[in-house]
Amino acid sequence: MLYDIITQYTVSTMEMKMRTILLSMQPYWFEKVYSGEKIYEYRNKFSREEVCAYIYVSKPICEIKGVLYLGRREKLEDWKLKYIDNIKVMDRIKYYERGKNRYAMPINRVEQTNGIKIEDIKKEFPDFLIPQSYYYLDKLPILSFLQNKIKLIDIIENQFDDVDQICRLYREEDENGLGD
Repeated sequence: MLYDIITQYTVSTMEMKMRTILLSMQPYWFEKVYSGEKIYEYRNKFSREEVCAYIYVSKPICEIKGVLYLGRREKLEDWKLKYIDNIKVMDRIKYYERGKNRYAMPINRVEQTNGIKIEDIKKEFPDFLIPQSYYYLDKLPILSFLQNKIKLIDIIENQFDDVDQICRLYREEDENGLGD
């Protein structure tokens, strides 16, 4: 009982200190994250701080579905120094850089939730904009709306001890492009 109270307090305190964003993601990548298979998010630009991210899943889903807790961004350039002796990891990092990714954010925690349809959001917030990449939700009225509508289904806490997760390739065409 006491452990549950302390854990709940710690998580709530952690959430209060984090900024909150709405992050756009394609369905393919969302499924990889949601299943726990993908544990890093790669972007060209991203916040320097840890963030709590509500996920907007693009067409054909068109829902806000799931919450991620992303760690501080790490430069892929720094990973090249860290993994200089691992040829496979170095090849994958270079491949990700060719795709215009500069940063990796560890997905520390995935909260699997119900979905909120875009139509339902637009009923309450007619000016709602779908993010191209992400935007901050702090101080916007939609944040409390999302907090009230999202229902937790399950939680995944990711582990980062497997070097094969660094710039992991998920599709066969990615693996074929490694030598390019």
